[in-house]
Amino acid sequence: MQALIDSHNSLSLAKMQAEADCAKKKTEVARLYEAKKTSQAWQSMQTAKQHQARAERFHAMVEQVERIKATLIAQQNVNAIFSAFVQADSALAAMLRETPLEKVEDVLDTLQERMYQGDEVGQALAGNSVEFDDDEIAAFLGQSSSSGSMEAATTSLSSPPTAAKASGDVTKQTPAPVRMLAME
Repeated sequence: MQALIDSHNSLSLAKMQAEADCAKKKTEVARLYEAKKTSQAWQSMQTAKQHQARAERFHAMVEQVERIKATLIAQQNVNAIFSAFVQADSALAAMLRETPLEKVEDVLDTLQERMYQGDEVGQALAGNSVEFDDDEIAAFLGQSSSSGSMEAATTSLSSPPTAAKASGDVTKQTPAPVRMLAME
């Protein structure tokens, strides 16, 4: 890479020198042409064109060296990324060899349960709360939905579930058995 940088620097210097020589010849051509020395002006013009062509060749070489340098840097980056992938793959393989299948199943079960809980929370926050079936609650309490007292309903459950909705409706925030009786 250092040789490439040195080559780039020497080509850049040669290009600048060729451009300076070309500029000198152009001023010489202008001076000779004003002095009516056309044959000498023509020869100086030919030399100036040669210097200009040489400067363009050096410029093309500098661009080529810059492309090569960029390609080498990109290749080094690709090599570093590939080696990181290889290291990550071997670390993952080692980790998988050390992890028993039961532990993986437990982690998957826990993740699935948390995802389900997150979905329920998201639905509650979005206002899509779970609908309660009053008949099912009454059957659980040992009553029908049309009979029974409020005291019996509240004493059979130590902490009755609530159906809270994001809208803040008070009738929806009361305990489910009380709401059932209040609706009759």
